[in-house]
Amino acid sequence: MQEDKIIVKRGSFGSLFSGFLIGGLIGAVLALLAAPQSGAETRELLREKGTELKDQVVDTAGQTRERAQKVIENARGMVSDVAQAARDRASEMMHREADMMDNTSEKMDKMVD
Repeated sequence: MQEDKIIVKRGSFGSLFSGFLIGGLIGAVLALLAAPQSGAETRELLREKGTELKDQVVDTAGQTRERAQKVIENARGMVSDVAQAARDRASEMMHREADMMDNTSEKMDKMVD
C-alpha cells in the first residue's frame, strides 16, 4: 500500500498571507451582502473594513520586515563566526606545518653534519 505524502514548501509565507487576505476579503463581502442593511450602511461598513484591513496589512508587513532583518543579522553573525573559525584553523595548521618543516630541516642538518 502506497502512502500519500504532503509536501510543504518553505518560504511560501507570501502565498499563505495572500490566501488569508483574499479569503478575508471574500468572507467580508459575502457577510456584508447577506446582512439586512441599507446601501449607505453597507458602503460605510465596507469603507471601515477596508481601512481596518489596510492597517492590518501595513502592520503585518512591518512585523515581517523586522523579523526578516533580525534573521539576516543573525545569519551574518553566524557566517562571520564560521569564517573567523576557519581562518583561525587555517593559521594554526600553517604554523604546525612550518614547525614540522623546521624540525625536519634541523634533523636533516644534524644527519648531514
